Amino acid sequence: MAISVMSIGIMVVVGWHTRNESILSILPNAVSMQYNTALGFLLAGGGLLLQLLKKMKLSNLIAILLFALGFATAIEYLLNWNMGIDELFMDHYISYKVAYKGRMAPNTAICFLLTGVLFLVNSFSNKRRVIVVLVGLLGVVVLLLGAFAFVGYFIDFAYTYSWGIVTKMAIHTAIGFMLLGIGVIIGLWYVGDGKKWIESSIKRRLAP
Repeated sequence: MAISVMSIGIMVVVGWHTRNESILSILPNAVSMQYNTALGFLLAGGGLLLQLLKKMKLSNLIAILLFALGFATAIEYLLNWNMGIDELFMDHYISYKVAYKGRMAPNTAICFLLTGVLFLVNSFSNKRRVIVVLVGLLGVVVLLLGAFAFVGYFIDFAYTYSWGIVTKMAIHTAIGFMLLGIGVIIGLWYVGDGKKWIESSIKRRLAP
């Protein structure tokens, strides 16, 4: 899953530099994935891979960058303030169906923010039950936000991928978060501590 998420990011970065609009929007007359979103997927996929390899120091650095990217974008929306990060790495020559040139959708920003948080939380060496539950819960939220947006494209229900009149979540952004959420839930949570937590919870309930 980590490699797949990174591949989406790489594909879109290449698409922006080569001006391949079919890669950027996938569907006809649909919003393009923003450049910062593609960079976010590169970071998220790399962070997930590092977490799986137990390289926590490097993954924590990526987690902080992801959190900062999501938080800064959310602040831009909340305060109607342009920090200059939306086109920091790419002059966005496509602005179709976007509220601000180069700015990722607010639900995209929230997913990256949550991913940064769950990476940091999962790096704790002493994982109490609340930590285990929190990692799994955040993974589910990221998965669901992506899944809702993805399904919305096919049932023509824009509210699942578009929050108000701001930038919409692109369909391959939704796919990326679905893959990321699955990777977190299975790779980090279940294989890591989730399975033990489930087994211990069952034993406690079955105990006389």
